[in-house]
Amino acid sequence: MREMRRWILSFLALFPMALAGGLGVTPPYIELSLAPGEVAEKSIVAFAVDANFDQVETRVVDFAVAKNGAVVVLTPGELPHSAARWIEIKTPPFALANQQRATIEFAVRVPPQIEGGSYTAGILVEPTSGPVSAPEEGKRVVIQGRMLVPVLVKIPGTLHPGYRLVETRREEGRLVLVFQNTGNVYLSLDGRVRLLSPEGEAVEELKAPHVFLDRGSTVEVAIPLPRDPKGAVLLTVEYWVNGYNLPRAYAEEVLAEP
Repeated sequence: MREMRRWILSFLALFPMALAGGLGVTPPYIELSLAPGEVAEKSIVAFAVDANFDQVETRVVDFAVAKNGAVVVLTPGELPHSAARWIEIKTPPFALANQQRATIEFAVRVPPQIEGGSYTAGILVEPTSGPVSAPEEGKRVVIQGRMLVPVLVKIPGTLHPGYRLVETRREEGRLVLVFQNTGNVYLSLDGRVRLLSPEGEAVEELKAPHVFLDRGSTVEVAIPLPRDPKGAVLLTVEYWVNGYNLPRAYAEEVLAEP
């Protein structure tokens, strides 16, 4: 296979949101449940905030989440569970003026012979014209931003959701949790972090970082350890899988001896 171009995007680009200035896309992701042979017509909307784009292009890619949480953009069809070749972009390149919106239409055509499970692809929306006018500053700047909208497709059949917490370790003021997807469907995990007093009372409770586990992936999540534990002696982490009745994952780290 020839050498593939890859870009490392921040994990936040996996779920695009409105920007303070630049290019935005909504919704942040597309999730579909389709049968073999089914066709779905869908759309996303791109918009400009304090910028004028001479040309914006849209293309289909594969993506993977690296162990450190970064999103790696790949050539379509590079992953074994790719849905990229099922997607046809119908909207040609377009200009996007400040505060304007543009609808990007695409079709998802599931092959008639396909096994049950989850399949993923991404729609990459990126300006290709180089310099972009920023009217508020009255000058020309170069915006390098790209927006990736994941397309997540579930095919009915034999679904085997599964994951495990394979490692926890403490390093450089962080508690690192390593999750592995052991099934044939992608998983979405949420969780909470609690700081406990010597009596077991919650001193503070925080939302844990969201985790997206694609098929076959292993992802690391870093939980910062508090510089000031406010009297807490133990940090606990609890994660659960959205949409499936799977066991919860737990981890803990001693902050101070009671």
